[in-house]
Amino acid sequence: MSGALEPWLRISCAPFLIVSLPDNDVDLAKAAIDGGAHALKVHLNVEHRASGSCYGDLGREWDRLLPILEAARLAGVVMGVMPGADVFASQEDIQKLVSHGVSFIDAYVPHLPVWALGLAKPRVMAALGPDDRPGSAMILEQLGADAIEASIVRPEFYGQSLKVSDLMTYRTLVNQTRLPVVVPTQKAIRPEEVPTLLDTGVRGLMIGAIVTGSTPDSLGRATAVYRRAIDH
Repeated sequence: MSGALEPWLRISCAPFLIVSLPDNDVDLAKAAIDGGAHALKVHLNVEHRASGSCYGDLGREWDRLLPILEAARLAGVVMGVMPGADVFASQEDIQKLVSHGVSFIDAYVPHLPVWALGLAKPRVMAALGPDDRPGSAMILEQLGADAIEASIVRPEFYGQSLKVSDLMTYRTLVNQTRLPVVVPTQKAIRPEEVPTLLDTGVRGLMIGAIVTGSTPDSLGRATAVYRRAIDH
């Protein structure tokens, strides 16, 4: 793919691997980069269920985010941010992140402000949950979203094995939209299951704490394994 493409398009044109960092920690980011991540995602304004981490606003997290953004820039890795839930980053904060290399934001639809869809940058990955109605992916495409995160698993099933019913739901979303559909590892998706997952038409896999662990060593190893699975 051409280096002239903007960062988001460089990854969304082919199967890609996003690493959702279990903490805003530069050592974790470097481990993911060394493992072959196409993109990294950091967090603001939220308590993350899978990792148990709590994230503050941009003012609180900035000193930890800046070295991550710089490491990603030097490595040519795409950067994204989950800007919050009930408390959401401001437009000014989002533009500050964009000016330092952030290419996309990722947030659940009930938390995503309307103004986010009107921004030229960053791109918007809209996360659908288990209670979102059929047809939501098609509607989000019509409203101007750039990608869909298929965050369809109920919390009580986090960490369980991938089931055929999950594949059916992912395929249903893919059939609704031309946008890239990204699957997070809410289920404990095994590397050998990735080709079958991609056969549903899913374009991206986002690995997080359930399969990466929370240390640089475990995250780096997991990233390398899932990158090989994506590539083959």
